[in-house]
Amino acid sequence: MNRDLFRCVGSARVFLGATVGLGVLVAGATIAQMVLLAGVVDRVFVGGAGLSEVGRLLLLLVGASVLRSGLLWGREVTAQRGRCG
Repeated sequence: MNRDLFRCVGSARVFLGATVGLGVLVAGATIAQMVLLAGVVDRVFVGGAGLSEVGRLLLLLVGASVLRSGLLWGREVTAQRGRCG
């Protein structure tokens, strides 16, 4: 067996676990983002709400979007650092 490969596996496990964990968090942030968007669309188009009534939901939607992009960035960084070689 290749000794370099075995040496690389130990550190790659940590990065792989972090990448998978961040991927799960990204999925949660995506679901939150879609639920908030659906709430805004429902209240505006079905309920006839104005901007003042959905302002809080829009701010939460922006927050979920920023959180998701940060998590995606972190996932990409950990995936790249977990490479062997």
